[in-house]
Amino acid sequence: MLHPDFVLQPGDVFSVQGKTHILYDNEVKTGGSLAWISNNPGNIRPAGHEAERYGAYVGKQHANFAIFPDAQTGFNAIKSFLSARSSKSITQIMEIYAPRGDGNNDPDAYASTIAKRLGVPVSTIVGSLSDDQLTTFASEIKRVEGWIPGTSYGLDALPDEVWQVLTDPTTPNQPANRPIIRRGDTGEAVRLVQSLLQAKGYDLEIDGIFGPATEAAVKAFQKAANLSVDGIVGPHTWSALSQ
Repeated sequence: MLHPDFVLQPGDVFSVQGKTHILYDNEVKTGGSLAWISNNPGNIRPAGHEAERYGAYVGKQHANFAIFPDAQTGFNAIKSFLSARSSKSITQIMEIYAPRGDGNNDPDAYASTIAKRLGVPVSTIVGSLSDDQLTTFASEIKRVEGWIPGTSYGLDALPDEVWQVLTDPTTPNQPANRPIIRRGDTGEAVRLVQSLLQAKGYDLEIDGIFGPATEAAVKAFQKAANLSVDGIVGPHTWSALSQ
């Protein structure tokens, strides 16, 4: 149960000492992969409110991905996503789930990996799969999307600096993790920029290192967005990336 003094709500994203945190009903999560911190093992996007129909927090997202109240709800959302497209083949599903041209997606390779795990052809219709096979399908998506645990704090054992942000309305907490970053920087903020750039179609590895490839992608994005092209991610670039 949330403390009555908390000024944030479950699903809210906030920053503490430059690190992204997400508040849940019984914990605060930080670090780890995007899938883990958002309880979204399928990295399902909130577009069209589909994720909300599967239990995601309404209007909440992190790095353009939906946030679910717990990992089980997020996992079940993958199965619901698949079941809603029961007439599609595995290949067709992955073309929808991980469309070609969105970052470094390769739906054919993705479909092949899943079909091999299921022991069926990529042409198999999703509606013909058993519930156990759908669970295996969802588990494989979770594995491929990346489920890397970070740090979780119970609400009765929060570090002082986290407690301060959650209880003091004057403590800056939004937007989350948006420091000015440039080439040579490392860490969670760089990972977030890389994720946002990847979601906009730039081919980047999400490694948390602001190297030449990330700088080049930032400059290309700034040019496309009619921003000052300096390769530095400041307030205007953060704002444009988040749209």
